[in-house]
Order: sequence, then C-alpha cells, then structure tokens
Amino acid sequence: MRSVGIASAILVYFSILPVVAKWVLVGRTTVQEIRVWGPGYYHYWVVRWLLGLSPVRLAAGTPVFLWYLRLLGSRIGRNTIIHSSTIPAFPDLLTIGSNVVICPGTVFNCYRVDSGVIRSGPVTVGDRAFVGGHGVLDIDTEVGRDAQLAHSSSLAPGQRLPAGESWHGTPAVPGGDDHRTVPDVAPRPLRGVVFGLWVILTPVLLSAPLFTITWFLLEVFPIIGDPLRGSALLPWTAWPYNVIVLGGSLVLVPVGIATGLLWVFTVPRLINMLVKPGRVYPLYGVGYVAMRMVMRMTNARFAQLFGDSNYITGYLSLLGYRIKPVIQTGTNFGMFTRHDIPYLVRLGSGTMVSDGIIFMNAEYSSTAFRVRPTVVGSHSFFGNDVLVTPTGRIGDNVLLATKVLVPISGELRHDVGLLGSPAFEIPRSVMRDAAFDDLKSGPEHDRLLQAKLRYNTMTIVLRLLSRWFIGVLAAGLSLWAIDVHPHAGSWPMALVLFVLPLFSALYFALLEQATMGFRCMQSRYCSIYDPYFWRHERFWKLQSDAAAGLVNGTPFKAWLLRLHGARIGRQLFDDGSNFVERSLVTVGDYCTLNLGSILQGHSLEDGTFKSDFIVVQDGVTLAPKAFVHYGTHVGEGSLIDTDAFLMKGEEVPAGQWWHGNPAKPMPARRPAPIRPLARSASPRRRLRQEQPPSPIP
Repeated sequence: MRSVGIASAILVYFSILPVVAKWVLVGRTTVQEIRVWGPGYYHYWVVRWLLGLSPVRLAAGTPVFLWYLRLLGSRIGRNTIIHSSTIPAFPDLLTIGSNVVICPGTVFNCYRVDSGVIRSGPVTVGDRAFVGGHGVLDIDTEVGRDAQLAHSSSLAPGQRLPAGESWHGTPAVPGGDDHRTVPDVAPRPLRGVVFGLWVILTPVLLSAPLFTITWFLLEVFPIIGDPLRGSALLPWTAWPYNVIVLGGSLVLVPVGIATGLLWVFTVPRLINMLVKPGRVYPLYGVGYVAMRMVMRMTNARFAQLFGDSNYITGYLSLLGYRIKPVIQTGTNFGMFTRHDIPYLVRLGSGTMVSDGIIFMNAEYSSTAFRVRPTVVGSHSFFGNDVLVTPTGRIGDNVLLATKVLVPISGELRHDVGLLGSPAFEIPRSVMRDAAFDDLKSGPEHDRLLQAKLRYNTMTIVLRLLSRWFIGVLAAGLSLWAIDVHPHAGSWPMALVLFVLPLFSALYFALLEQATMGFRCMQSRYCSIYDPYFWRHERFWKLQSDAAAGLVNGTPFKAWLLRLHGARIGRQLFDDGSNFVERSLVTVGDYCTLNLGSILQGHSLEDGTFKSDFIVVQDGVTLAPKAFVHYGTHVGEGSLIDTDAFLMKGEEVPAGQWWHGNPAKPMPARRPAPIRPLARSASPRRRLRQEQPPSPIP
C-alpha cells in the first residue's frame, strides 16, 4: 500500500504541477514575442519543460486529455478526439471545434522561434474538421469547418484551409481526396473518461512493484548480506557485496530480453483477436482498448536493438509482419519502425526501409475507428520519415524518397520513384546507385553478409553492455542515497540527481567518439557491405540523446553538441533538433533550430551508403520539423521553413527563404529578423566554418 501511495502521489504531482506553474508563472498566454534567454523566457521555459514531464500525455485519444488542455486554457468543443500527444506551450492560443479528428503525431505548438525570438500565434480548427497524422499546424493557421488536411501535410504560418475543402502537401495545396472514411457512431463520453483514467493509472500499477522491490532490497536483503556490505556511508568498501549484485544484474539482462520477446510475440496476438480488420468499432470499447494495447506492446524498443542487422527481419516476422520470402540484405529495416497493428503490415520480397517508417493501420472518426492492412509491393525502397496508410497506392519496385507524401488515389505506382509532398514521379534509380549491384547476390554477397552479421552481433552486445552499465550505476547510486538518508539527510540524493545526467552525457559522448576511433566522420560513398558502413551503424546503435531533453532551449545544448563532435558557433538556440551525425555538421553563430528539425548527414538508397558534410552559416533558422540532408550549404541569414525538405547537395544563398518538399526558394527574400545577425567573422574563423575537416585516409 505504501508503494501504491508513493506511485500515485508522484503521478498526481507531475500532472498538477505543470498546470499550477503555467497559471502562476505565465498566466493567460497571448500572441507575443519573447526574446530567447531574455527576462520573460525563463518562466516560459520552466512551464514547457514541466509540460514535457506530464503523464497525462499517455491519455492522448481520450476525453481526459481534452480536459487537461482545457485546464491549461485551450478551447475545445464536444466529441473531439486528439490522438496527438502534443501539449502546446501557449495553450490559450489553441481553439478546436466539435467533432474534430486530429490523428497521431501532428504538431500544434502555437509557437515557433525565428532569429532568436519566440513568436506565438493562434491555431484554429473548425467543427467536423479532419487533420491527418504526423503533420504540422504552424502559428496563425486555421482549418475551416468540415475541411480536411491529409496525413504528413502542413500549414505554413498564415495559411487558411477553406471550409469544406481537402488539402495535402507541404505547404498544403488543394488535393481533393476524402480522408474521413470511417462513419460516426453514437458517442460514449463516460467510457472515454474511464479509459483515460485507466491509461494514466497504468504507470502506478507498473511502478508500485518497483518500490516494493526497493524496500525489499533495503530491508530484507541487507540482513542476508550484512557481512559483505561494509559501511553504508562508504559504498566502495562493500566490494564483495557489489560484485554479487553486479553479477546478478548481468545475468538478468538476457533473461529480461528473452521474457520481453516472448511477451510481445504472444500476448498481443491473443489480444488482437478482439479486433477484426475492416469492422467499425466505437471508441473506448473493448476493440479500442485491445487495439491500443497491441499498439503499445508491439512498438517496444526491441526494434532499436535489432534494426540495421540481419535480425530485424526475423524479429518483425515473429512480431506479425508478413514479409516472406525475405531477401536478406543485412539492413532491411532501420532502428525506428512503427506501426499500429503489426499483423496487418504486408511487404513484398526484397523491400528495404531506411528508417523512421510508420505503418498507420488505424483510421479514425470522432467517435469510431477501424483497422485495415497496409500493403507495399516487392523490391521497393523507403527513405526516412515515410507514412504509409491502408489507402496507399504503392506497387512493386518503387523508390519513396525521404518525407514523401504517399499517394492514396490514382493508379497503382510501380517501377518509378516518388519525391515530394505532394508526390511526383522521378526515375526509380540512377546509375551511381547501381555501382555495387554485383555485391547483392552470389558467393561474395553471402560471405560479406555473414561478416556483417558477426559485426552487427557484436554491436548489439556493446549496446546492451553500455546501457547495462549506466543503468546499474544509476540504480546503485540511487539505492545508496536512500540507504544513507537516515544518517546523511537528503544531500546524497540531490548529488546523485545532479551527477547522473552530467556523467551520462560525458559517458555517451566518449562512447560515440570511441566508435569512430576518436576522429571526425568523413564524406563517404560505399556499399552497405563496406566495414566503414558497419562502423557507422555501430555509431547509431551506441549514441544516446537522453541528456539532450534536459537542456533543450538552454545554452547548455550547444556545449552538449560540441562534446559529441559538432562544430557549433556562438549563442546557438536549439529548441529540440536532432543531429544524426554530429561531427558532419557545422553550425555558425546566432543560429536558431526549432523543435523537430533534423540535420542528417547520410542517405541509404538501394544498398548504397552516402555521407557528406552539412554547413549552416551564421543567423540561419530551421523551422519546426525542417529536414536538412547531407552535402548541403545553408547561407547566412537564411530560413528553411516548416516541415521543408532541403535535398542533398542544395546550396541556399544568403538571406533566402526556402519552403516546401522538396524545398525551393520563395520569390521574396526572407523577412528581416528582429535580432541583427552576428558581425562578420574573421577570415580564419569563417574558413574554419565553411570548410569541413579533411577526410580520414
């Protein structure tokens, strides 16, 4: 009972604290401009950081989540369903009508940062509107009554989607497709409240046993291990006791992995029997509960462990994907593959996925849902961040470029490439990507595949050991702080909470640097069977961004990026970007990187690996979810707009404003920033910014 009480108190505390902090520190938010790190910035940052800790995010897709947004100041109508877990930093600027559907992954933060200034703005969604998944509603945008915005589509600042129309793309343009394919049923709000509370209380039921185990270790096990413990105040004197504990925890790692795999391979299959494909179910009923449970359990992090190796196809097949017969490449899937129902994902033979693919099997109305299969043909290739729905028209031998909007109407595409949002056709492949076709079959392929398997297996072991070490260290220090509390007070726990994130950042930075031999990455063009690429895969496996979430929006983020090998200028404001390969990136002075922006220094097309440097000069702004590819050069004072995709090799002249997917220059120059750009750097410093380091021999 004590364990349940503590877990419940923690849950209530982290749910209520952000609401209280918002009204006390910020009050009612309005359309305004806040200079970063200025007088008003600290209160805003504290509230946003606390909102990121709120467990109510788990209740997205239920009325409880809507209540929480209303407590924060948002205006939301009846029978609306928000599956996205976004909690806007300026909640008073969010207005959503009745019977609205907002699908998972859509971002509506009600602010963006440009040239060091936070600009807030309203986001309005009218009655009976439909907003697809994994898009962006930027500031000062509006979706009209009965309007529809497709999946993976975005509205740029100032855009208005007229009532009754259907738009798609980035930025959205008229599309004409109907995305509300699920009929409404009678609403059941009481069921939704019960289900939402159950979802939030689930962590209590899961964490209470952890508190019980902690008390067991502190109160029962010490009696058995007293002769080995040494001094409670000096844990390093208890080395025999610590050796026993470390050995036991090391044995528990493979046991835990085996148990987890057995669970995700069996239990979700039994639960999934309650959901029939094609049948319309009311929200919050038995079918909805079963679908959510299957989704949560089968999207466990085992894909991050087995991705980029031979093991991933076997794992996904056992999970429920229908991908046989498998043509093994050693890199069939990346580390971040997501789905709604794995048993409804059907992929043709020889299909290869770079990373970040999402199979959205569930379709929603404001009161009901259904699941249907997502089908992809054979010998296709997916770039990064591609969303596939049941209505996707993808046949055999199709290349889908990064962030492409998968077409849902027209003829079935085959033997072509698709690029952009909205998508247009390009050649399926180019001669350069066929340079290593001789390694895709035959005895040499088999030999290299086995060598890659051995290397990837060692990489998986190293990942497990690295996480095991930091986990045991955290658990050991925390238990020590609790154990000495009666003698030393609260300062040991405060010291642990301060030291652990700092040590974790240093530890993973050292691990990443060691992976690449303490050298910068280099521009490279090679096969996936080249040992250099295997080392690059090991880098992806061993890196960790856990510490970044604690320092987003602070000056410490630049220090952390430098620690990991990036070349960062003065006064970088990073609100939550992702540097996939830090040592391939150079960022100048006074740059602004918004939440969800990505700088990726590589691509992987049809088994050909390419990497190159990214140079971002002084005063550049990357808007929310902007994607900058390898080999690009972004000129001084430029703006890459919301959800834009800056393709490989692009040269953005100084002061320009690019938007769209693929990104293209706007006719007008970028609006003048409020904050002046940094003074011109010295010739020596500018040369250091613009020229990447010399490649490794």
